[in-house]
Amino acid sequence: MRRKLTRNQIILIVAGVLLVAIAVVGGMMVARHLNKLDEPEMEQEADAGSAAPVNFAPLTGAPIEEAVAANAPVIAVIIPNSTNYRTQSGLVEAEIVYEAIANGGVPRLMAFYQVNQPDKIGPVRSMRLHYMDWAMPYQATIAYSGAAEYALQAMREARVRQIRDGSISPNPFYREAAQGRLTEYTLYTSFERLAAANRQQGYTSSNFTAWPRSDEPASSTDAATNIELSFGAASNNVAYAYDQASGTYTRRVGGQPHRDREKGQIAPSVVIAMRVRTNPTSDRENMTTTGTGDAVIFQNGQAISGRWSKDSREAPLKFYDMQGNEIVLARGQTWVTAIPNNNRIFWR
Repeated sequence: MRRKLTRNQIILIVAGVLLVAIAVVGGMMVARHLNKLDEPEMEQEADAGSAAPVNFAPLTGAPIEEAVAANAPVIAVIIPNSTNYRTQSGLVEAEIVYEAIANGGVPRLMAFYQVNQPDKIGPVRSMRLHYMDWAMPYQATIAYSGAAEYALQAMREARVRQIRDGSISPNPFYREAAQGRLTEYTLYTSFERLAAANRQQGYTSSNFTAWPRSDEPASSTDAATNIELSFGAASNNVAYAYDQASGTYTRRVGGQPHRDREKGQIAPSVVIAMRVRTNPTSDRENMTTTGTGDAVIFQNGQAISGRWSKDSREAPLKFYDMQGNEIVLARGQTWVTAIPNNNRIFWR
């Protein structure tokens, strides 16, 4: 026979159940509160351990805000560097610049763009064969004003990508008012115009081997805070002074600061001087661009003596130290100057 619970017993049982329920619920609330206190700490630890990925420009190795495909189209523009018009446009934003004698001891530039997209580039000048040899390994489209028939024929045979003044409609080049300058120094363009012409011809990518870059590039014990590169005439000779605060080399030409018309002082992070064999003719400079030769790489206030090597017209230009190791370059804009074998390369 079941025993009937008294009123007091029922009250005690109900009170006990309530106490257990309160204890369980309270424990859950305390645990949840403690977990919330822990959450910010855990998030901070996760944030500290997972830094946002850094994007680098393919040509310069410099950090950039948005990722750019390593095979994005590359455009190279031929720009004069004579005393007639030396305040050019678009050179501060150039990612790599090749500098070499065009004719008569007068240097000319080839400026490369991929990530940087200047609104104004120029003046634009005529083509020489050695610039073609340096552009081909980048699968770059060369923008220029004109060329001798032998150069045009060589470019056709090599199937070089090119945009010549007047060869494409609409023409990506335009003339500025002369303002006392010769007409040949008034032709300009922009990256946007050249990119549109590039797409029109179906050039949507450039596959190339980039130079190795690092935050800890190759170094040397040979200090080089002042550099002098000779083209023969004082009006064309180049000098650099290293600025330790920015890690760049302030550039001078003909004894004067070399300035971009829109962006001011030109100051690359890496300067490379490479000796080349030349055989001047009446109208041009025949320059040996393949094989090997002496080179000096200037970066971080130091000079690294080594060699340049280029196996063929299409092969990339590479730089090696005296032990045969490929030289790792500092990040940033790079100027490569081809100096005739007998001309002076000096640093201190």
